[in-house]
Amino acid sequence: MPCSPRDYQDLPLWRQMTGAFVVGLARHTGGPVIVPMTVLNPAYAEEIFTPLRQAGGFYHLVVHIDPAALQERIEASWEFPGDADRSEAVRAYRRRRALDYQQAATGWMHADGHVIDTNTLTPEQTLHAALNHLHLPVPARPRSTEASQA
Repeated sequence: MPCSPRDYQDLPLWRQMTGAFVVGLARHTGGPVIVPMTVLNPAYAEEIFTPLRQAGGFYHLVVHIDPAALQERIEASWEFPGDADRSEAVRAYRRRRALDYQQAATGWMHADGHVIDTNTLTPEQTLHAALNHLHLPVPARPRSTEASQA
């Protein structure tokens, strides 16, 4: 009987499909694909990154946050508004993985990618920092329906 993986990234098929999907999506759209994902195992990262590098145009951006700030963000998060139990389950998972991230960050991740320090950045500022590093334009904000009707 196969054992249950610690997390979905332990599944070889997931790693293969992730690389293939991102390559296919980039070809389909003709543009860059930004994938917000934390891969903590360097062997898994290499398995995913290899087809991306082979396809060209691959950039590894590390969206970094210090441990104390990460804990604050975890505690403030509500992934499922109105469902305290499900939100707490996500927070508990993130708490368990926080040390794994710190070890990966100091062990290999920061050396392998371009680090964007997000300790004082909003999500929008983080996106702008990533786009700036990639020399991509910041997309215009969509106008709200109310503004377009006025």
